[in-house]
Amino acid sequence: LYGRSLQWSKLSHQDSSVPEEKMPVLATYSLQLTGPSIQSLQGKEAFFWRSGSQFLAALQVDSSLLDKYHACGPGNTHAVISDVLKKKSRYETSRLSLFLDVEDWRKQCTQ
Repeated sequence: LYGRSLQWSKLSHQDSSVPEEKMPVLATYSLQLTGPSIQSLQGKEAFFWRSGSQFLAALQVDSSLLDKYHACGPGNTHAVISDVLKKKSRYETSRLSLFLDVEDWRKQCTQ
């Protein structure tokens, strides 16, 4: 490997929204939404998103999420959420926060 140029690929799911100019995507799995219903999000004001796909699926069901507070890690999830908020003219730096993980976010919420 020494002295050679490396070509990186991102391992992700088949519907990943990583722009190709950033890094080629190699789809290695598919997603199936499970867990609590989107209706269980109603009445909540702050969310930690573990994936951009999770955010997009919830947004399809409840567009009022655009006006809530969002948190996520510093990777592709952040890019997806910020792009959507900017396109919908709802982006405010105070409404999208970066954390290392969900535990880091929970600690911040309880302080």
